[in-house]
Amino acid sequence: NAFNNWGAHLAALATTKDCDEAEALFKQAFDNYQQAVKINPDNHDPFNNWANGLAALATTKDGGEAEALFQQAFDRYQQAVKIKPDHHEVLNNWGANLAALAKTKDGDEAEALFKQAFDKYQQADEQGGHCYNLACLYAIRDERNKALRYLDLSLSKQEISTSVVVSDEDWNEYLLDDDFKKTIDKYT
Repeated sequence: NAFNNWGAHLAALATTKDCDEAEALFKQAFDNYQQAVKINPDNHDPFNNWANGLAALATTKDGGEAEALFQQAFDRYQQAVKIKPDHHEVLNNWGANLAALAKTKDGDEAEALFKQAFDKYQQADEQGGHCYNLACLYAIRDERNKALRYLDLSLSKQEISTSVVVSDEDWNEYLLDDDFKKTIDKYT
């Protein structure tokens, strides 16, 4: 656990730094996750954290470099799920990063990634995980009724606050929608 925790702290610190310094901290975090996996290959947490770090680093890159880092992240999520198939947090993180990559794509490629993100979010929700990201994905895909239904469910489970929702760009198209406002008001 020490290597996993050390890696998580380094990755968190990396997100506060710029360019080369951030990349060096991410590399140190990845080295720690690798050590954690060597010591205990049956622990899903280092794989999940490693994937999250790779995805965070991917968002600082462009093109093929970003895509390669996202793919490495997806491979680590898959390893984590293989170890602990019912861990909704891993599935939620995987879905979030599939959606992040999908937002950088167009056409069939974007659609395929969004579908994979939906699948991960739905699996996470079925396992009792948070459903806010599923609500957001429905919102950006303009599936209003499903978006509002999952938003209501997420707010009822206190997964997120209404202030976060109204400031989340995924809901920009809904800010003037009467049903959206009623849902927000219900939990304010």
